[in-house]
Amino acid sequence: MLSRYLAISANQTLNGNTEIHVPFNLVAGWCLEAEALPPSHRAGKLVALRLLCEATAAQAQGPGAPSACNGRPHLAHLQLYQRALHHGLTGEDRSVVDVLVEHAAPRYLSLALEGYSLLLLDFVHASTVVLNSSDCGPSCPRTAAVTFLGSLLALPDGLMNAPMLQPYPHQYNTVSCPDLKEHVLNIVVRVCRREGAAAARCAGACALAAHCCHLLASRTACPRLPSYVTCLLQMLMVHRFYHRLKN
Repeated sequence: MLSRYLAISANQTLNGNTEIHVPFNLVAGWCLEAEALPPSHRAGKLVALRLLCEATAAQAQGPGAPSACNGRPHLAHLQLYQRALHHGLTGEDRSVVDVLVEHAAPRYLSLALEGYSLLLLDFVHASTVVLNSSDCGPSCPRTAAVTFLGSLLALPDGLMNAPMLQPYPHQYNTVSCPDLKEHVLNIVVRVCRREGAAAARCAGACALAAHCCHLLASRTACPRLPSYVTCLLQMLMVHRFYHRLKN
């Protein structure tokens, strides 16, 4: 081990074995402390938040993760991580919201971290903020926002009755939201009809189509199912008409 560190200090090769793992708790601690950085260090704060999301996801991947990331995150870290997400997703800094929606939202539900349902309203709120903005540039995570909303539609209905934090920064009041799926469905349908970013619109169409398939397969009564199918058919017609014009 000593020879490896000496080789590093001398800028020498390590015979091909150059994989060095920084302890997760050390990196996570730095990233969590970066939340308190002043506005003059915004760029560093955003990088730290991105690294925090990616490191936590890697740590939570379980047996398929790299050798240094093969365990679930410690409960103490999860509490601090979810606190940072709550503050960032519900705060007024759009740059922070964009980073968290892009790098935390798409995999948040699949990781199923302990207590993840507490932040469902926060992520829905942040995704709505992103989609309601007029920014359709590549830096705006509109596709990630729609991807999260579509994934939420696949959750069990009973989970919507679980306690969730209200999307207010630095407040920790919980509510249940049994109508959350209906609210998300309205957003997804609006995305399919009006979204300007093509990738986000396609993600919305995939989410709505998957939801329709679930309703049909489970024979669930849904008065709005015909309107969902009509929305998808209209998207196909517009797409076909657009390609005819191009040709």
